[in-house]
Amino acid sequence: MKKASIIAVIFMALSLTSIAQKGNNKVGFGGELAIPAGGDFGQAFNTGFGGWIKFLFAVGKSGYVSFSSGYTSFTAKGSGSQESASISVLPILLGYRHALVKGLYVEPQAGYGSYRAKYTLNGQSASGSQGAFTYAIGIGYEVSDIDFGLRFQNGSIESVNYGNVAFRIGYNFSVKK
Repeated sequence: MKKASIIAVIFMALSLTSIAQKGNNKVGFGGELAIPAGGDFGQAFNTGFGGWIKFLFAVGKSGYVSFSSGYTSFTAKGSGSQESASISVLPILLGYRHALVKGLYVEPQAGYGSYRAKYTLNGQSASGSQGAFTYAIGIGYEVSDIDFGLRFQNGSIESVNYGNVAFRIGYNFSVKK
């Protein structure tokens, strides 16, 4: 199921290049600072750090179809040298970035997320991962190809929400058609 979902998302993103109409396609990358949002996840884990890559395919004059992936890691509160725990998130999301006014945009996204938990005690580790439907909504501002954003992302596994609010900064390269 995981492989089929990932392959389907990649296929959709690649086929979107054929519908690009006006404007420049872009490739962006950057980093983020993610704060766990509420619930058990928010109470048990510290601020996370990560990076992302995004492909933007121009559609019309004010929009882009987006395909993005990234990696963000959160460490458990109270982790130390003898005992530690972490959760990492690897989302693969498809979305639409709509320009509201010059530079300002909103971007809803949905897709698949892989959530990996790791626990270490006295040098012995155990880990496991599960996948889940993942969605995000972001708002941002792009100026001179520098992309500043704020995004809420969430996925739920066994009634536990892994939501976070991320502050993002990145750089977008224009790709001429």
